[in-house]
Amino acid sequence: MTVALPKKRNSIGVNCTPLILTVTNGYDDESLPPSRRSSQFVMAYAGTVYLDRDPRPLFRAAARVIRERSLTPQQFALIFMGSGDSLGGVSLIDMARDEGIANFVELRPSAPRRQALEFLAGASMLVSLPQDSDMAIPSKVFEYMRYGAWLLALASPGSATELLLRGSNADIAERNDIDAMARIIGRRYDEHVQGIVPAPIAADRRFSREQQANLLFDALTRELPARAASAAAAPSTASPHVPVSASTRGRA
Repeated sequence: MTVALPKKRNSIGVNCTPLILTVTNGYDDESLPPSRRSSQFVMAYAGTVYLDRDPRPLFRAAARVIRERSLTPQQFALIFMGSGDSLGGVSLIDMARDEGIANFVELRPSAPRRQALEFLAGASMLVSLPQDSDMAIPSKVFEYMRYGAWLLALASPGSATELLLRGSNADIAERNDIDAMARIIGRRYDEHVQGIVPAPIAADRRFSREQQANLLFDALTRELPARAASAAAAPSTASPHVPVSASTRGRA
């Protein structure tokens, strides 16, 4: 469950906040290849481009940064790794060409997980494209957190992804806010040139799967004994005239 669901239900008049504990997904503590740094600023995306994950606004914002700073492909690149090289019948390269940055965009095919991790380790900025559902969080967001790279999430205010990352070091922009995206990308590029290396967002342990599991187990430890005691103290409402058979107990 994400934090967006209780908020959504509350917004339509169903006050479920006291009844629901939000336990999200989280990152795992598996070993990662070390981050690699180069003079080139690499914006990376790993995964399939489909449904509402339209990269055209991102291309438009990147094109503005490239023009304003007179950058070359040796200084700036957008690299996509995954099975989706088109959206709605239009190739990503053609989309980039429309914005004048085809030479800055590279498409790579899907690869085994270890190669994908190596790919992410070489990124300066990791990108999460917009979701078709505001109630879901892309699993790649949790994977991105563990790298020493900036994280740019394209998400609507109040969406599950925005609520998760709110208050963290992640950069968040709405899917069609070209100005905000350009400001973020430009600022991070300038910091990259200055030699600034971002700390992994996973330094905040609240995003770990272990921490989220602890939230659940702590709640169970706290609530179950109290509820059991309350149930034992309450008068029985079961009818003594209706026996409970094995077949009744096993019915779905």
